[in-house]
Amino acid sequence: MSDKINERSIDILDVLMAPLRGALALIVSPARHSQRVHRVEYLNGLSDDQLARRGLKREDIVRHVYRGLSAG
Repeated sequence: MSDKINERSIDILDVLMAPLRGALALIVSPARHSQRVHRVEYLNGLSDDQLARRGLKREDIVRHVYRGLSAG
């Protein structure tokens, strides 16, 4: 019986927290995107030699900055 109460409590908590998680995602996601855009701009401002010292090619900058993100 107590297991069912605990499961129901978790489900209710998840439902109640969902709007907060959604609102937080709306705030955090653009901030992370903005940081990445600034990083791309910074790296694009470097010379090819400076990029090579970092192990990068100019055509790989965006892929490097946005690595690890999944579509969707």
